[in-house]
Amino acid sequence: MLGFPGRNVYEVNGSQYALMNGTRQPTELGWWLLRHMAAHDPPLKQAALAKAMEVGQTTVSRWIHEDLQPTASLLIRAADILGGSRREILQAAGYGDDVVTAIDEPTPDQDHPLVARLRRVLGPDGPRNPADRAALEATLEVILDGILRPWEQDATPPTRRRRTG
Repeated sequence: MLGFPGRNVYEVNGSQYALMNGTRQPTELGWWLLRHMAAHDPPLKQAALAKAMEVGQTTVSRWIHEDLQPTASLLIRAADILGGSRREILQAAGYGDDVVTAIDEPTPDQDHPLVARLRRVLGPDGPRNPADRAALEATLEVILDGILRPWEQDATPPTRRRRTG
């Protein structure tokens, strides 16, 4: 128990964490969250995950240490933020096979964290200010157009001419 004398210590991805006196051991969902929070680049603390999910830090703490089952949609959001498997987080939370099999894993283009962030920002729950949203959309269009136009032009297959002999 290096660094935490007299405390209950657990290890996640090589890092040691001390439980506060009287705190319960993490649940199966809690272990999943702790592993993925520690593996995130940069590692996330409960407050940072809570902010990204737009819930309170105490809510995340309760998911980790209590038998509190968040909604499937919140768990999917957590998996997408943390770069983990939707199927695994739902199983860790105790959802049955009917729910787990109904959830589609992300497609490869959704695996990148920026894709999830852009979906949240440009989705129906994005910025409430229409001017901010329009400015963001215009900026993204300019950036993507500058990047994709030359790439799309280079990707056009050349036309072939038949030789006549």
